[in-house]
Amino acid sequence: MKITKQEYIELQSDLAELHVEETVSDPWGKGLILCGDPEGVYTYTDEAQEVFNAASDAIDFILRQYLEVGE
Repeated sequence: MKITKQEYIELQSDLAELHVEETVSDPWGKGLILCGDPEGVYTYTDEAQEVFNAASDAIDFILRQYLEVGE
């Protein structure tokens, strides 16, 4: 199955985010979401970011076995 690069990035990120939210007790810091800057960019705690990065790498490995990523 072929998907665009943008679709692939969104899918990979959504799956990694789901994993973080199911794994880390408080992924966004104080409360559910911590809004870190005036532009509304959300950031993970250090622990949650590490889990996200590891999940993203594992998900990338799995998805590339089944998907063809185009431009």
